[in-house]
Amino acid sequence: MQLLSSCRAVLGGSTAAVAALRRGGLVAGATDAARQCFSSATLATEVNYASVPFAERVIEVRTRELDGKYEARRVRANGEVPGVLFGGSRWPMARRKANGAEASAAHSHDHLLVAAVDYLALETELRVHGLGFFCLPYQLKVDGEDTLIPVLPRSFHRHPVSRDILSLNYQRLDVSTKKAPKVSIPVSYVDHDRCPGLKLGGYLNQAKRDVMCRIHGTDYDKIPSGFVLSLAKFESLDRVRVGDVTLPAEASETLELLDNPTVHLASIVGRKGKAAEVDAGEEVEEIFV
Repeated sequence: MQLLSSCRAVLGGSTAAVAALRRGGLVAGATDAARQCFSSATLATEVNYASVPFAERVIEVRTRELDGKYEARRVRANGEVPGVLFGGSRWPMARRKANGAEASAAHSHDHLLVAAVDYLALETELRVHGLGFFCLPYQLKVDGEDTLIPVLPRSFHRHPVSRDILSLNYQRLDVSTKKAPKVSIPVSYVDHDRCPGLKLGGYLNQAKRDVMCRIHGTDYDKIPSGFVLSLAKFESLDRVRVGDVTLPAEASETLELLDNPTVHLASIVGRKGKAAEVDAGEEVEEIFV
């Protein structure tokens, strides 16, 4: 916003002057200098947290012995959702196979076939949390075991016509591993009616809809279900980058932003109609890039 104000001050302090210079050819369209001047806005970041605490987010599953599409169909016919529990500090399946039967038996619980027993409860969780469901840690309660396993929902599939849940996998949430698990936290926007750039006829183009983060620590209640950015000061030609997303102090110890701060998230481009009248009623043709 400071760069935007500086450019407008040099060009007479008005949007009409900028547009007039563009029409006269004095300001070349879409040059690097113009893109830097109208590069990024200072946006207010809000963080959404799940309404249900981590201690109450539990998915009940049972173990199953057989794998394959026919077994998966039988599981779905019983009102259950097939899936696989994987990951964690145990050996991966490829390493177990390479080390023979003894190593495979010692680490046999790394790849566990499971099935969620309550289809309606799982569907309710998806509708309540939306896209935030896939970045929120859950606890997996396996039948016959008293210990709850912290997991992240992964590899979710729906039927293309009926929209029924076909499968849902789970990754063990083990922060002691060499590579801590990563989550993609969705980014949404508010204050569209107060956005100056949208009032001029542009539209919001979202190039990237989430931000990649790595989980550190075990305080899973501080993992947000989404970032919310305000467009109240978002002018034409402004851009939103990953660097505009700021983590709150309580979440900075649990999350680490992995995306490059210069990665483009969104911008205002195009036209939906005539630009608004500015500067004492003069109708000006705005150019968006």
